[in-house]
Formats: sequence, C-alpha cells, structure tokens
Amino acid sequence: MDKFLQSVDSNPHRRDAAEPCYSLHEPGELVYGTALVDLKPELKEKIRQNFLKDPVLAKELYTSPVRSLSPEMSDIIAALDQGDRSQDFQRFFDSSHLDYFTEAEQRLEDVHALPGPIFAIGISMGGATALHLANTYPDTISKVVAYAPLLKTMDDSRREFALAIGPLDVKETGWEPSLQFTVGCLVAIDLCGTRVSQSNIDNLPKKVTTLLLFTANEDSADLPTQEKFAQRLKSISSGRML
Repeated sequence: MDKFLQSVDSNPHRRDAAEPCYSLHEPGELVYGTALVDLKPELKEKIRQNFLKDPVLAKELYTSPVRSLSPEMSDIIAALDQGDRSQDFQRFFDSSHLDYFTEAEQRLEDVHALPGPIFAIGISMGGATALHLANTYPDTISKVVAYAPLLKTMDDSRREFALAIGPLDVKETGWEPSLQFTVGCLVAIDLCGTRVSQSNIDNLPKKVTTLLLFTANEDSADLPTQEKFAQRLKSISSGRML
C-alpha cells in the first residue's frame, strides 16, 4: 500500500488537493480519485477547438449543436452508447475508466492477507465499485454495502451531452475551485456503472450478503436504473440481499 501511495506522489498528473489513502487513515479524511475517457488525440483537438469557439455551446447544454461540430460526432456518440466492449469504442477513445476497478482490485490484494472478514463499502461511484468487487471476488468479500451506487447518469439529455463533450477534455469546476476535473470523469463513471448494471451478478445474492441503500434526493444517479438493478438482485436472492 505504501508503495502504491508513493507512486501517486510521483505521478506527474498528481493534484495537491486530491490524494488516496487506505484503511489506516484518520477519521474524517476525504478520499478522491479520477479516471477519464478521452478521444484519440488526432480527433480530440480539432473538435475541442470548435467547441470552445462556439458561443452558443459555451452557454447552452444542448446535444444537437454538439453533433454539428464534426461529421464524425454521431459515430463517436454511438460508440459511447455501445459501451467499452465495442470495437467502435476502441477505435475512437483512449480511456482509463476501468482504472476504478483495477485500482480497487489491487487494493483488495493488498489487504487480502489481513485477519478477519473483508467488507466492500462505497458510495456513488464507490458503491458501483464495491458491487463489482463483491461480485468478482465472492470468496474473498463476505459483505457489501453500496450507498446510492451510480449505475447510470440521470436525465438522458444531460447524459447524452456529457457523453458527447466529455472526452474533449473540457474542464468543469465543482465545489472545490482548486479541483477542476474534465467532464470525461462523468463519462468514465457512467461507463463503469453501466458495466456493473449489465454484468452477470449471480455471485452477489448467492454468496455475498448485500445491502443496497438508495436516496430519493438524487442529483446524479438514475433512480429507475438503481431500482431495476435491486429488483434483479432480489429475483435471484435467497434472503441475502436487503
């Protein structure tokens, strides 16, 4: 774990206000992480410059004007909708979005030898990642708690806009001005969540005690997708899912 943290400190893309930590962190310390979906360099810059020059696109979040930035835009958006397993996705995008899962699997390996049961707990994207870990390693993880797992971004029009312009490396500022991130982060989250929601999840209800917590006050996750996922779990559960 320490070796992993040292690799983060030496990473040229490291942000001062965003650092990972493992289970020995002080109570209340926040954890941040970033994974991106990006267009191939030969496509990105041309489309990105057109996007930044357009005064309408700078103010209005409409998908239709975005499609007019390039003749290839419709094919690019379709490739995102097909998911990361498609050949078209591989053709257009360089993506680190599965790093969410890879990093989580590596951290699970780090703690595997520790005594006692292992629980996977996460909120939002962390909730989706916790579900992925529990389903992939049911003999290692005994229980999983997923709070408001982000399996799909809410509002189809907002989702389409994010999918369209996210990979252009356009920056967006959140609650902390010093932590600018690209809209490609939202695309990464959506693709990871979609992979979880569409995967074979038989291991979850059969081997892992699962607790799903949903909130009615949601500004990111698509609630119908969460509810369908929960019903799917219940249909194959033998009383191990709450």
